[in-house]
Amino acid sequence: MKCTLEKQATDLLFASTTQVQPEFLDELHTAPDTCAIIAAGGSGVRFGDPRGKQFVNLCGLPLISWSILAFDEAPSISSIVIVCATDRMDEMRSQTVDILTLHKPVYFAAAGATRQESCYAGLLRAPQTARYVAIHDSARPLITPEGIEDTIARVRAGADGALLAHPATDTLKIVAKGMVEQTPDRSCYWYAQTPQVFGREAILAAHKHARMHAVVATDDASLMEQLGARVEVVSTPAANIKVTVPEDLILAEAVLLDRFAQAATGGEV
Repeated sequence: MKCTLEKQATDLLFASTTQVQPEFLDELHTAPDTCAIIAAGGSGVRFGDPRGKQFVNLCGLPLISWSILAFDEAPSISSIVIVCATDRMDEMRSQTVDILTLHKPVYFAAAGATRQESCYAGLLRAPQTARYVAIHDSARPLITPEGIEDTIARVRAGADGALLAHPATDTLKIVAKGMVEQTPDRSCYWYAQTPQVFGREAILAAHKHARMHAVVATDDASLMEQLGARVEVVSTPAANIKVTVPEDLILAEAVLLDRFAQAATGGEV
């Protein structure tokens, strides 16, 4: 009974987004032109589950499935590339892709030793017909079609890149050897999230430049920034969390259940 209710809630949740989002795309007079690259090559050691957190159950589905569903429902997305370990591709396909009803083609790329290498592999696998790419961490299952569309739209409007981000709310300290050296103005600081959207050829060139000059960065936007690119932030709710430890899964489940309730009641909950 529980699985049936979860399936009904999931259908309602994503049905409610597809009623609105195609109109947003039509207003731009744009056909689907963006390949989603979902990085899922991490081992999830910090999470503490031998399966890897991509496969951990979240409201009846493997955690990564929620990201796949969101990108599949986003009208601008033309295809999806999942980057994972070579020896887990069959498992990823059977346990996360084949159990879903999807409308976009899904491809796979072999993960590298680092996230940066994995994203590069995903870029190489992305169809050359894709004008843009939206790079996303599989550990952020709460991404929505609206957030995806807003970020892509910012690049279509002229930005070299765009990423979802949330303004810092905690007081920040610059610390050296355990001692506070400075308290910076937090209004200038944002928590970078994903997806991060760029022109496919531009971000591919940035990755190639980084490989040539042994540049290592913690996200794709950093590689573009080093080449002088203008990367804009798109404000997003703090609910677009990254699941890193088991406690994060509890919060992610609470957010999804609230979305189910909102979708099932027309937003009256």
